[in-house]
Amino acid sequence: MKKKLIASVLAGIMVVSALTGCGGGKETTKAEESTKSDTSASADSSVSSDAVDKKVFRIGIECTYAPYNWTQETEDLSNGEKAVKIANSDGYTYGYDVALAQKICDELGWTLEVYKSDWTSIFMGLEDKTYDCIMSAVCYTAERDEIYDFTSTYYERQIKAVVREDSKFADVKKLSDFEGMAPAVIAQLGTNFVDYKPQVPSGTAATDYESASELFLAIQNSTADVLITEKSTADSALQSMNGLVQLELDSDDDFVAPEGSPNNCCILFRGGDPECEIIQGALDSLGWTNETEEGLAVMNALMSEMIELQPSADK
Repeated sequence: MKKKLIASVLAGIMVVSALTGCGGGKETTKAEESTKSDTSASADSSVSSDAVDKKVFRIGIECTYAPYNWTQETEDLSNGEKAVKIANSDGYTYGYDVALAQKICDELGWTLEVYKSDWTSIFMGLEDKTYDCIMSAVCYTAERDEIYDFTSTYYERQIKAVVREDSKFADVKKLSDFEGMAPAVIAQLGTNFVDYKPQVPSGTAATDYESASELFLAIQNSTADVLITEKSTADSALQSMNGLVQLELDSDDDFVAPEGSPNNCCILFRGGDPECEIIQGALDSLGWTNETEEGLAVMNALMSEMIELQPSADK
């Protein structure tokens, strides 16, 4: 039964990858098209062989970035599902990334293994083959594209600014309102959120942090004034942290994605890894896409469920 499913998924890869493929929603350059054309025959045969033999899908995640991923002491979840045992650490993990990874494994008949890593070393774990891919709310960037392969989008993020609700910044309605206010702006180290800091008028340099919890605490403690993050992470944090608010900015004067750095989360693989196409096929089979209203609705529904499900959420 599972081999038939895998065969069905792989049969569609040759058609689907021509439309989406492991490109992370970016435009393919002529040079890339030439390279893919030269290697497509050998890659297709590798994919077929690997798909039949592959039994374990190993993903690297932070396990500290709710609602995408978090750590908990037991496997029990309030919705009746089971969290996944962390392979290289104590505890269990769940969240949007893990739930979707499990759906992919169910689609292919594989087993899921999750490896915990700090954000600053998560790419090292991929390079040394501790795990097959990074599935931790990673976005496509042109710089990463020089080294890695990406699936299509598995979640579409919305950039948000978070401030103290009792601060003068809480009344900001558009980015230009920051002019002359000289806010201390922070973002998570090593992410594309940092690229948005210059968009805050008169913003001043402040110390960025590695973890989401450190970032929100910095705003709560007035160590910094403005945190650039994304809506789901902010929704998650604000359920358990008092005194913070997300700014609802005018759509005509809001953050704009820098060129070559969209806000679409993708699964990231080592460059040339044929497993990327297998996972892409499973995503396509699941209908996991941001290019249709139905696909976006499924993505957003799972994220909403994870925000409610996280251990810190108030029930």
